[in-house]
Amino acid sequence: GKLQNRLTQSLNNQPVFEITLAHLDYFYKKHADSILFLGLQDDQSVKALEKTVRAILADLGFSPSERFQPHINIARLKRRKLHPNQIKQLLYEISSQPTSKFSAFIVKKIDIYQSDFAKQDKTSHYSLHAEIRFGIPAPKGAKPRTVPS
Repeated sequence: GKLQNRLTQSLNNQPVFEITLAHLDYFYKKHADSILFLGLQDDQSVKALEKTVRAILADLGFSPSERFQPHINIARLKRRKLHPNQIKQLLYEISSQPTSKFSAFIVKKIDIYQSDFAKQDKTSHYSLHAEIRFGIPAPKGAKPRTVPS
């Protein structure tokens, strides 16, 4: 639809870029599922990409969250399957682990998802709105450029 077209027009000819995972962390929700994730190192490429996507979403009538924390989800801790104390203990154990060193990797595409919370079964449902592949590969041996804002 419109979102896919606008994102493709704006981002398809952008170069791929490099990011580095920074730390294991979590989003804790008292009355909903908690999320384990890998955070990203502070990166201008990701910030510029977020700014571009946010502007397009706002122009199309979406109201993206003001809070933006770039991350990669790795697990969902379901409240209905784990006791809250089990979740808290697991999150405590994770937060007390030493920080690991992660390798950088090249970002070749982004997927834009919408998250909807279903009140009847108290679960989140995700729908893929757009998959955008970056069109310009980084030259071999060159430092990847950032996505312009």
